Amino acid sequence: MNPLTRLVFPALRWHARTGFRPERAKIEQTLALGVGGYILFGGTADAARGVIHDIRAAAPHPLLFGADLERGAAQQFHDLTHLPPPAALGFLKRPELTARCGQITAREARSVGVNWVYAPDADLDIEPDNPIIQTRSFGDDPAAVGAQVTAWVRAAEAAGFSAGVFAPGWDTGPTNIITNHTALAPDFQADPA
Repeated sequence: MNPLTRLVFPALRWHARTGFRPERAKIEQTLALGVGGYILFGGTADAARGVIHDIRAAAPHPLLFGADLERGAAQQFHDLTHLPPPAALGFLKRPELTARCGQITAREARSVGVNWVYAPDADLDIEPDNPIIQTRSFGDDPAAVGAQVTAWVRAAEAAGFSAGVFAPGWDTGPTNIITNHTALAPDFQADPA
């Protein structure tokens, strides 16, 4: 097994009619390769909890399960708590509300088995032509964004969740986007044998 495969986190996408069932073959193949975890997109809390439980039971080593949850767990798992986008929280300039969102997100992420939340987004919304950041950011002022991010992370950690800051680096503009999703990806071929 190539040790670099532990750095790979395939996406698992939920479908309204079939749930995570279409992902089963991918899960079996990638577990055999030794991936480090999965990123979940969509579904219900029960569906996410179920697929995570099944994968953990089949996994030969501990895994991370991540999800984009900048707007709370309902951003992916529609029957959980819907929270305002970071831009709205930043506009209010009330870090105590942001802290409450971090706490709720941490509690609900843990409840479904997600142990790596891609939130909060620490990007600055400084490029008006960039369609990616916008409401995902707490704003364009570094100090204000830092206060909001700090409030979110501290509250999540107080709720028993080790929070990490999500800074994809998309704030460089529509023509100069180099992100950690592409620029830092290793170029290797996994040997399934």
